[in-house]
Amino acid sequence: MKLILLSVLFLFLSPLFAQDKPVSAPVKGSESSLKTGVAPERSKKDLEAFAASQGRKLTPLTEREQKPLVKLLGRPLFQTELDFFSALDPEARLAWVQGSLESEHHRQWEEKDRSKYVLPPPPGFVPEDVPRKIKLTLAIETPVLRLSEVTHRKYRLGGAKPLRYQATMQNVGREEFTFLEDIIAGSFFKEGFRWNFDFDVVTPQRKTLCLDSPYEGVSIRRSEEYDPPGWANLTREQKLAEIERVNDARKHARELWIHLKPGETLVTKPKEGPGEFRDLKSTYIQMEPPGTYKLKLVYRDPLLPLPTEEELQRDLRRGKISESEMKELQEKKRKHFGVVESNAVEIEVLP
Repeated sequence: MKLILLSVLFLFLSPLFAQDKPVSAPVKGSESSLKTGVAPERSKKDLEAFAASQGRKLTPLTEREQKPLVKLLGRPLFQTELDFFSALDPEARLAWVQGSLESEHHRQWEEKDRSKYVLPPPPGFVPEDVPRKIKLTLAIETPVLRLSEVTHRKYRLGGAKPLRYQATMQNVGREEFTFLEDIIAGSFFKEGFRWNFDFDVVTPQRKTLCLDSPYEGVSIRRSEEYDPPGWANLTREQKLAEIERVNDARKHARELWIHLKPGETLVTKPKEGPGEFRDLKSTYIQMEPPGTYKLKLVYRDPLLPLPTEEELQRDLRRGKISESEMKELQEKKRKHFGVVESNAVEIEVLP
């Protein structure tokens, strides 16, 4: 409901404020943030026009109306915020503040993730003459292995040396795009979850095998089991804040939200420990008999393929879809990358 309210609010506000950049929560010490906070600075005339479009009048917020907003922000409201929120109904005010704080939260996460997982464009980089395109690159730590090291069942039970790899995704097109891995699917670049990614192995007999991905759920402790040092001495508010902090950290560990500019490269990192390579986890890896195998990374975006242009035109002629539906699917196809394969890395398996 909150997201619906926020979407409707932005829809109504966009004609009035179309020229403005997105508003984020205030940054401590910023002169401009102390002036506006989470609200855009608008003339009284614009605010009156917007309020009138909602059948409302500009009415100063009472202390009671300010209280939930102050609680969310953790500070008193700035005058610009008081003016702006006077044009909104109570639910829309809460939706606006919550949406602004969530946007700021994602921005803070992205700053941390960019410092760890994003490489700058290489010297002399020139984008390809296409709007959106990515390049996948795969490297492995040891290209020559013994048969006993790469053939095993039940990976987690041990008994074999895991393949170790590093993967990168570079934006080689002209446009910046947002790369999102959500908490449900998990992040490939952070933790190796393979929702949209697959590892394919080509055998010496030229047969292609897809390595399965072991399911790794989120470990959740029951609340009564959560008992860090000093827990008993915390107040109820402190306990709630600590639980929120822990849940937030767990969510951040599984999610990745990055705006990737042309030339920039996303790179995988080991979950723990030093180095650049990490284990390729699978419940079953078999490279037998000895010989030269090829390993490649495959990215599918979206997971299920969209219809081709020929199929769209055919469905339009047959009346299965309308022109507006066809244009919507064409735009969706433009925003996705389709099936992208990395380079094939050779692995020599010795007896």
